[in-house]
Amino acid sequence: MNVDTEVIWRKGDIDMPDNVKHVVMTARSEVFVMDYIFMSSESNGGVRYDLNKVYMSFDEKLKGLKATDYGKELDSIGIIMVCATQELLDSGFLAERRYISWKKRFADMRLQINHNDFVNTDTRGRQLLVAKNIVDSIRVVELKSKKRKTEFAGEKLISDILNLIGISLDDIYLYIPPTAVPQSTHQ
Repeated sequence: MNVDTEVIWRKGDIDMPDNVKHVVMTARSEVFVMDYIFMSSESNGGVRYDLNKVYMSFDEKLKGLKATDYGKELDSIGIIMVCATQELLDSGFLAERRYISWKKRFADMRLQINHNDFVNTDTRGRQLLVAKNIVDSIRVVELKSKKRKTEFAGEKLISDILNLIGISLDDIYLYIPPTAVPQSTHQ
């Protein structure tokens, strides 16, 4: 949605020549209506395109979710998937974050997706890794909500999300990434 903003400065607000009584500035800006679930990513090691492709396909399916269906405390939940090489993580960059601002009514979850698992799997495996990241993020919000004694229907939200993206909890938790399977030494 586009919004036109008009700002008027009068004498004394800013320095102006004596013959100027006021200055009017009009600016056109884009205003974004935040979805209840906002997804993004932070990554390195060549996974950005594949990671974005997966979460963006999920994001399209989650557009209809409404905050009021899951509680009254949060207007949005940001799920920023972090998929970085171990070298970058060891150097202190892209650390996990589990932050909720109850006053501003948003959650910011930045949980890791194992880089090697993501790189060494197929499209379905990547979808399951991203879905697990979403589920884990919502469970963190649910846990923090319980500690604060606020109402948040995290399991209902997880169920609705998984139904919309066509993945089950069994699919997620029964998935074994290729890097977790021992290589055969038998020749």
